[in-house]
Amino acid sequence: MNYVLYFFLIYCLLSILGVPVLASLLVQGLAGVALGLGAQGFLSDVVNGFFILLEKPILKSVTQLK
Repeated sequence: MNYVLYFFLIYCLLSILGVPVLASLLVQGLAGVALGLGAQGFLSDVVNGFFILLEKPILKSVTQLK
């Protein structure tokens, strides 16, 4: 809950000082969306790799074929 109060305090101070708060919010929103989409692909790969390790689809007999 303290983070929300700090967030509003900082943005109130920035708006009093004349810093364009709306543009900052827009940039932060777009950065959040980009980060979320990037993390989605990364987490998907991690989960898929974890399931591959658990299922062990490659057996010793397959790797020792001549």
